[in-house]
Amino acid sequence: MHIDLKDDRRTSRLSLVHLFLWMAVAGLLVFRTIVPFSTEVLLAIVIDSAAITAGLVAIYQATRDAEWVDAHPGHWLAMVVLWLYVDHWLVEPDLLKRAPRYEELVYTLSYLGAALLLLFGMLLGDWGRLWKVALGAHAAVFALAAFWRIAQAMWDDGETGRFVRSDLAPPVDVLAVTLLVIAVLWDFRWKQLRDWKHWVGLICFAFHWAKNVQVYGVPNLFL
Repeated sequence: MHIDLKDDRRTSRLSLVHLFLWMAVAGLLVFRTIVPFSTEVLLAIVIDSAAITAGLVAIYQATRDAEWVDAHPGHWLAMVVLWLYVDHWLVEPDLLKRAPRYEELVYTLSYLGAALLLLFGMLLGDWGRLWKVALGAHAAVFALAAFWRIAQAMWDDGETGRFVRSDLAPPVDVLAVTLLVIAVLWDFRWKQLRDWKHWVGLICFAFHWAKNVQVYGVPNLFL
């Protein structure tokens, strides 16, 4: 079924302001990067900075217009990327200084925040059941990642954590990827228009899926 979403060209079109913001965010990521630069690192900076920009613009436009229901699915993926960086740069360092003994629990916040964002997207979005299920599967991926961190903190033997990461998470990851691909194909089938922020969010997640498959051999979003 084709679902018409609000098509406001004034807000959905890529503008020079967005490009300048993207360059500023990319510059910040370059400044904060501590690993040696390589082609892969530079590509990650370009893609992640684009997703952060998309997340910022999506939040600004949805808040300004008070119309979160019109946010596309990829907007929420971009907001997840934005949250992960905010948490890594601002929240985690402050909490680790205050409570260094609870390091593993502090690290769960990034995953729990990502899961909650995607659940909010499911509840607020009006895109049909398929996209809701796809985002719900990704929320489950991040929830499992949070549980993995909690298991590491609570059980010293590591067996529970290894079970979650090695046995339980991979099939959920594969399901999440499959549902995302099906949802995109469904949009193409019904000629559903999406804006640049949606596609940037999808591209960023696809990039990290592919990168982690290269590292782990299976789809894995335990970033």
